Amino acid sequence: MIEAWQAARAEQRVSRRSRLVRIAIASTLPIMSTLAWLTSAQSHVGFEVEISEGSADTVAERWRRARCDVAFFPVRETLAAANAISLWREPYLLAAATNHRIATRDRWSIKELGDTPFILRAACEAHDDAQRLFARHGVRPRAVLRSADEERCAGALLAGLGVCLMPRSLLRAGMTSAEIRELSLERRVILAWREGADEEIVTGLRQAATGGTWVAR
Repeated sequence: MIEAWQAARAEQRVSRRSRLVRIAIASTLPIMSTLAWLTSAQSHVGFEVEISEGSADTVAERWRRARCDVAFFPVRETLAAANAISLWREPYLLAAATNHRIATRDRWSIKELGDTPFILRAACEAHDDAQRLFARHGVRPRAVLRSADEERCAGALLAGLGVCLMPRSLLRAGMTSAEIRELSLERRVILAWREGADEEIVTGLRQAATGGTWVAR
């Protein structure tokens, strides 16, 4: 009996080790909510994770080349694939600290932002489109910070150093947002998985992602 139990335990440990999931996460997604999603899925379906991070394009390319089991990344265009779902779509907004002058109105024009210092999120998927739009209106905002580090950008924004173009899901306590009248950019957040990935784990991740209150539909 004891030998049988020990054999079962050994088999269980091997099985647990084999359920390692390589997950690639885009750096422009809300990381705390993303990690909460992962731990929620883990609590329902037993698996271990190995997380890598990169730009949205880098993560999407890893998924296309089957270099990860699961990928979580934003896209600007609709993605049609049998092994991917769109979790939500969200607009890009003008974000600022709650005590910034931007907080006094719900909508601003590009011309009105000409003298406003900006914090540039270097990894932002909509950066080039926004820059071209501002240029068409003859506005080139002054950058007080240019960084691919989302936490650094958020810190600078909360300190009141400038405003920032960011997707709605990156807003946090201490921030407010407004619309830019001429700007209507948005993104879709995608959950994708490798063909042939463990079906139980994929189902668990999908259920945790679509059932959580953090999904900013």
